[in-house]
Amino acid sequence: MSGRFFMQKFLWQATQKKCAVVILEVTSEGVRQFRHAFIDFDTVGITNLTPEHIESHGGFEKYREAKLKLFRALSRSRKPKRAVAINAGMQDAEMFASAARGADIKYYGRDDELKLNLKLEGEFNKQNALLAAAIASAHGVAPEIIKRALENAEPPPGRLEYVVREPFAVVVDYAHTPDALTKVYETLRSGVRHPSRMICVLGAAGGGRDKWKRPELGKIADKFCDEIILTDEDPYDEDPQAIINDVKSGVSKHVPEIILDRKEAIEAAIKKAAPGDTVIITGKGAEPLMAIAHGKKIPWDDRQIARAAIDSLHL
Repeated sequence: MSGRFFMQKFLWQATQKKCAVVILEVTSEGVRQFRHAFIDFDTVGITNLTPEHIESHGGFEKYREAKLKLFRALSRSRKPKRAVAINAGMQDAEMFASAARGADIKYYGRDDELKLNLKLEGEFNKQNALLAAAIASAHGVAPEIIKRALENAEPPPGRLEYVVREPFAVVVDYAHTPDALTKVYETLRSGVRHPSRMICVLGAAGGGRDKWKRPELGKIADKFCDEIILTDEDPYDEDPQAIINDVKSGVSKHVPEIILDRKEAIEAAIKKAAPGDTVIITGKGAEPLMAIAHGKKIPWDDRQIARAAIDSLHL
């Protein structure tokens, strides 16, 4: 979420180009820095509420409060018609609904009328699709158009993106939070049957951000994965080995392999894979750069590295 002045300039330019709709990801950090200020929102949607940026906000309650401020901003919007789309099964759903006074509340997720046949895998993608459907419905889009559009939607780059499916699967996903990692692993684990294995490549970002979640990521990998390779992932100015040690501290059942060089880690995972196995590489998705020490960013693409490693096997 861009800064206030850039955001206002962008929105002004959009109106000059006769843009009818702007879809904006509003982050809790952005709200904390008032980047949402002076924007009159029409619609606000939320899929879930899970711990994130806890250290930055100073606790889960303050993180939630930052999210709630967006809903209160909607209640003050000058737009004549305002709507909120909320996952009915989300923690504190009613709290968020009450924060958006005067808005039309649309709950989704319970006995939804749309029977979607998505190309997107995973329950979390279904929830995302239902959120999109609720928002579109709030803006008067016909159900048959919503259904057709969602069912034709292709998986976005870096989100449960299959590099190959046979003879073994190699999947890249952006998951870098405990909640996202759990959902990705649950989705893939359901398709892995003994004696096939799930081989997981993961790390955690540096820069001092959300250190609390590093052992949690290790704990989740320990629960779902058959083999674990811990590696680098946007270390910034932190010691990469120290970051990996934090993740490793959450692993108790397995003995993870540590390969600092992320390219070598991906190659090692693919070399381990046998027919029927699934290699899942998380943390960066389709990101084109890796952030390293001294403010440097180097070109990167987990998918290209995985493809090259697969090609080298001459399958």
